[in-house]
Parts: sequence; C-alpha cells; structure tokens
Amino acid sequence: MNLMKKYLFPLLCVLIFTCSCQTSSSIGSNPVADGQEMMYQAMTCLKDGKPDKANEILGKYLDCYVDADSLKKSEFCKASTESYWYEMMRLDSDEWKPFLEKMRPVMQWYMESGESMSSIPNFNRLRDMQGEELGRDR
Repeated sequence: MNLMKKYLFPLLCVLIFTCSCQTSSSIGSNPVADGQEMMYQAMTCLKDGKPDKANEILGKYLDCYVDADSLKKSEFCKASTESYWYEMMRLDSDEWKPFLEKMRPVMQWYMESGESMSSIPNFNRLRDMQGEELGRDR
C-alpha cells in the first residue's frame, strides 16, 4: 500500500502534464476547426458567467496563431468571425452545418442577453488580428 502511495502522485502528475500538452499541441493543426472551437468554448464560458475562463481560452488560441503563416492565420480569423457564421447560416453550407447547429443556441443567448465580449481583453486582441488578416484578403 505504501509503495502505491509513493508512486501514485508522480504518476498522476505525469498524466496531467501529458494531457495538457496534447490539448495545446493539437491547436494549430486545423485553423478552421480551431477558429470555430475557440469561439464556441469562449462564448459558452461567457454564457456560464465565466469571463476569465473565456479570456483564457481565447488567449491560448491567439498565442498559437499570432505567429502562424499568413494562410493559416487568415483561415483561423475567418472561421472565428461572427459575420462569416451568419453568411454560412444563410448559405446553409454542409461543411459548416455541424458547427452552426452546436453554435446556434449559444449565439441565440448572446444576441438576446445583450452581453458583450468587448470587455474581454483577448477578444479585442482577436478583433485586431481578424481586422488585419481579413483586410488583406480583400
């Protein structure tokens, strides 16, 4: 029993570290999916009354994409832009349907609540990045 206690804590630490590394290293492999997932997670946290957690989520993704190549950064910014979601809703795009179905209730809450993400520092950072990248695409 003592032997198990002795090795259990270090083993748990290694597992936690491994899981956290996998999560952060998976960011960056698919910019479109990352842009969608980031906004879904952040807005869900905001809906649940956790603006600090929303800010943390945005920061994690932005740190990854701030130095990404131009194409990846552009795809990420486009996928995380609200106006683009509305455009995809109107087009009823098959590629975006799963995301939009997941996102629709959160967006409905967001529009009805009058909540603003502009109080979240990393959201303003995202807006700046979107403006720079999407401005180049035009």
